[in-house]
Amino acid sequence: MDASPVVTWKIPIEGDPSDLENLAVALESREVGVTRFEGGFALSLSTSIAGLDYAPVRSLAEEHLAAVNGVGKILDPAFRALRLTGRLLGVDAAGRTVHTVMALQGIEIRVRLGTAIMSINGIPQADPRTVTASAVLDGALTSSLAWDALAVIGRDEPTWSELYFAYELVESGTNGRVAEVCGATKAELELFCHTANSYRAIGRESRHGTTDRKPPATPMSHRGCHSACPASGGGVAQASRPQASLLTRVRWGLSKLCRPTRLRHSEVHPGFRAGASGASLSK
Repeated sequence: MDASPVVTWKIPIEGDPSDLENLAVALESREVGVTRFEGGFALSLSTSIAGLDYAPVRSLAEEHLAAVNGVGKILDPAFRALRLTGRLLGVDAAGRTVHTVMALQGIEIRVRLGTAIMSINGIPQADPRTVTASAVLDGALTSSLAWDALAVIGRDEPTWSELYFAYELVESGTNGRVAEVCGATKAELELFCHTANSYRAIGRESRHGTTDRKPPATPMSHRGCHSACPASGGGVAQASRPQASLLTRVRWGLSKLCRPTRLRHSEVHPGFRAGASGASLSK
């Protein structure tokens, strides 16, 4: 064991390489972020947030990864949630591993094209992924609503209850303007709510167990929430293009709530305290 002090905890993460690459660009140089590490990628937690004791780092990492996955979904609806491996490492200021706790596991592989960064007059412009990701994650660190929203956004296939929870977060954060914020029709949202609350329509996946309520004539399918649906209005050209899935549009609505400038709720998420340069995890 090296005597050098740990300044950053690294927890290797598994996932799609292109998703990992995307977040490594979007969340670089942050106290909480995704970084390249030992030929792969890791969730990075500064000791200013996680502390010097390794014991609680794993649980803190799980909390923060939920938010990071939410950021990934906002950047790319096709993003698939990242997973922590069983390994935990402490890194010193020189980037040397000075503390190791467990063992590594495998990784899934998928290929996707990268993103080009624009240059104006030879000057590279800010990567939009970094701008969006930083704004959203900063918002989540200072609002319980935004934090919970990110955790839901990051799920690959939320349950009906989680979908409804996401819907209500948008409803609460926008004074009921869900259709406007998410780009959904009133009829579509009414069918979603009716289905999610109907035991006779979706059985034990329902938010309620009451059996005497009339189910919708044609319930919305769970797959329908996750899949693209035909666009409405706008003539033949628009109708020929599929509209984003309801889940994607609700995620978009939630992402707006996560930005610091859009937040209505001033409460700080449990475990976080406002600091001079933002918010950090209480130790």
